[in-house]
Amino acid sequence: MDKKVVFPLIGATIPSGLKAAEDFVRLKMGNLAGFALPADKEEARKVLRFFREHKIYMMLGEFIHRDPSLKRWCSVDLPPEEYASIFAEGGEYLVGRGTIGEVGGLLYWPREYTLDGAIGEYASLPSCDTVSGAHRQFIDFIKERLEYERTKIAPGPFINTDSSLIFPWLAEGGADILNLEMMPGDPLLCLSSIRGTAKATGKPWGVHIAICWYGGWQFDEIWLKRWKLSLYLSWMSGAQFFYPESGHYYYHSLANKTYGFHTPETKAIRRILREVIRFNTVHHRPESGPVVRFGVIHGQDDGHPGIWNPYVWGQYEDGHEWESGPAEHSWFLLRLLRRKQDPFRIELFGDRDTSGNPPDGQYDIVPAFSDRFSDYKTLIFLGYNRMDETLYRKLIRFVKEGGHLVLGLPHLNVSDVHGEIKLFQDGDLSELCGLKVTGRNKGHVRGIQFLRQPAAPGCVIPLLAARADPMYNGRIETAEVEICDPEVRILAGTTSGRGTKFTLEGFDRHPLLTERKLGKGYVWTVTAFSWPGDTGIRSFSETLLRTLAAAARTEFPDLLAPDSVRWAVYETPAGKNIYMLNTDTDLSAAVRFTDGTEKSAELRIGAADMRLAFVVGKLLMAPEDRTCALAGTAPDLTLTTREQTVFFHNFGDDPQQLRINGKTVVVPAHSGVESVIPAFLADQAEQFDDSCLEEEDFEPAKLLMS
Repeated sequence: MDKKVVFPLIGATIPSGLKAAEDFVRLKMGNLAGFALPADKEEARKVLRFFREHKIYMMLGEFIHRDPSLKRWCSVDLPPEEYASIFAEGGEYLVGRGTIGEVGGLLYWPREYTLDGAIGEYASLPSCDTVSGAHRQFIDFIKERLEYERTKIAPGPFINTDSSLIFPWLAEGGADILNLEMMPGDPLLCLSSIRGTAKATGKPWGVHIAICWYGGWQFDEIWLKRWKLSLYLSWMSGAQFFYPESGHYYYHSLANKTYGFHTPETKAIRRILREVIRFNTVHHRPESGPVVRFGVIHGQDDGHPGIWNPYVWGQYEDGHEWESGPAEHSWFLLRLLRRKQDPFRIELFGDRDTSGNPPDGQYDIVPAFSDRFSDYKTLIFLGYNRMDETLYRKLIRFVKEGGHLVLGLPHLNVSDVHGEIKLFQDGDLSELCGLKVTGRNKGHVRGIQFLRQPAAPGCVIPLLAARADPMYNGRIETAEVEICDPEVRILAGTTSGRGTKFTLEGFDRHPLLTERKLGKGYVWTVTAFSWPGDTGIRSFSETLLRTLAAAARTEFPDLLAPDSVRWAVYETPAGKNIYMLNTDTDLSAAVRFTDGTEKSAELRIGAADMRLAFVVGKLLMAPEDRTCALAGTAPDLTLTTREQTVFFHNFGDDPQQLRINGKTVVVPAHSGVESVIPAFLADQAEQFDDSCLEEEDFEPAKLLMS
């Protein structure tokens, strides 16, 4: 996509044909249209030309079936060169076309869908003996299909839509544009995955919101709020484009109730979409993308899809040996990052509770092949990984340059057999971790005790006396280790059965968590063969994850919020923009900003609504109405807005005097004030007139499903 495009693009899927294109403009549904190319080639040219002339971007639907027959689906049978001449009508406004849609379904669909091609689409993949072989087989399948599309059907760019964690492998297979099908899977998890892969590969990415198929079949107020939240979540997470797959023209529920184009329900859907378009027109999202400093590494050869099917790499034919196990279950730990800590647990301490969100409100799932590890302050391993020399060197470089790395022995595995662990360099991990693994103990139920505070900045763990009841107990496969670097510190240890000494020295003989300073950074190594998601060590892993997330929250300002609120920080030339989305569908949410010691007054965010704040230096500005835009340089600022109340809080030591839209506002040091800011509409008067949210009453083009 052209780098000059102002993101995000927002639009909708529509019926095919010129009439539908004209309807799209009449309905004011944005600047991105998705549709099947008309079968008549002259009409196809007219449609692409029409959208180009109206400066509306286009994404074409898939041309061929997803089954081995490779039959045409929704397009006329033309040679690739003739398609190229048709595509030229779209010029720079033709984004690309859908190809091998949901090929990830080979890994996450219910196995019965693929056995013998039961649903007439992809058939299950052949059996493999090795993890790398299963990985390579899936990539080869994608590459073969894309090569067929390129040489036998029509040129790209190729858009691939998927609803799982496998975006690194779709990129490796050759997809040009990554597209998340939101709703079937976990939106927050999948957004972290697609964004992390897009950063690593430089590929554009967006969101295809499957609100009709997977948003629920009860067409009610909560459904509409879910729809609204999905739009703002896509916007806030940094998607370069997003649109609804279906439901906005016509909706048919499993209860056999139909809602047509003119019903109040479908009109409400389209109005909500126009509200987001209006906001995006007035308030330009910063180009920087959300600040993300906390990363989870998507390991090499990790074929866990993270949705539906409990198998790895789609190996459905070989029974239990390829089913998801502790490595794959470790991904579930990430749910903790969006849940408040239990106040009755001693792991919660300090003068404020920052749990319930990752640092800056966001985390990325970072492919192991990424060359952008240095973008992150903290990197952790959770799921499967197969170590090699290249990745090992990258991890050493990341730590030496100041990063904080956390991994366990299973992540240093070199075995190519699913479920088996053999250590890299026969357990000589001295260069990275400062230790050697000399033995593997049988699994036993052991107590786990934290022993001393880390040296890594900001990290604080819950300490008890060595003779206190062990904080955690569970079945663990521990390792025998030899410490090679005298600077290695033992942060946690385990009991050892008969003869256990409940002293620091006793626990030190059986280390479970070590810390090594390497260059400017730190490595934490969990010296067990158990995966983080193993039942026996899971609670310990949860505490590590929460500790790391809290330690990474060092930027000003931080947000104190309930775990119904999702948020993101964008850096701007003037400072920062902070976006806060309350996902509670019934209750407003209170949030407070803090610099680590001082806290602002509470601000409220409406149910199923988004609010924003601007940060300039030590000054916070939070308008009540998000449909606004800030410009200028303090103290002379312009806020494009209707008349509205703005909350200010000055975290600085000196009073701040601003002039906004001609009004003077004085904010004393370490204080908060509210002020009514007069309207300034600039060239956006049309957007502030609510008539822009209304639509004409007419009969739209016919459609099969939208």
